[in-house]
Amino acid sequence: MNIYAIADQVGNVKIGVSRNDPIGRMRELQVGNASRLTLIGYGSHEHAKSLESQLHADMKKAGLSVGGEWFAPSIFTTCVANALSAGLLEEAAEAALVASGFDPWDGDYLAQVENDYQREYMRKRRSVPRET
Repeated sequence: MNIYAIADQVGNVKIGVSRNDPIGRMRELQVGNASRLTLIGYGSHEHAKSLESQLHADMKKAGLSVGGEWFAPSIFTTCVANALSAGLLEEAAEAALVASGFDPWDGDYLAQVENDYQREYMRKRRSVPRET
């Protein structure tokens, strides 16, 4: 699945996901939009939908939502869009997180990251078939 960033002429950016070609998705959106749309960037990611949800939540928390999946022009919106255009999906998520007021050096966050890592490691370990 692809996660993409599409901009209108005003500078608003839509962050969305598409199973197919993001250029085709942009063309679909163009039909109902008076402003000329431009595909800024996209990347393929196995967890594109959850990444999209995280980006939306963080950008909304930052007060950048202009409706639905569209976000106002800002330094953070630009950082997210540029990271997506370079295929740097994790960096896009980090930019949105910072926009929401997140402090990456918060000890509680670091502990949560470690817990998430351990949980994912154990989940993957359990899913590997054992040889008999």
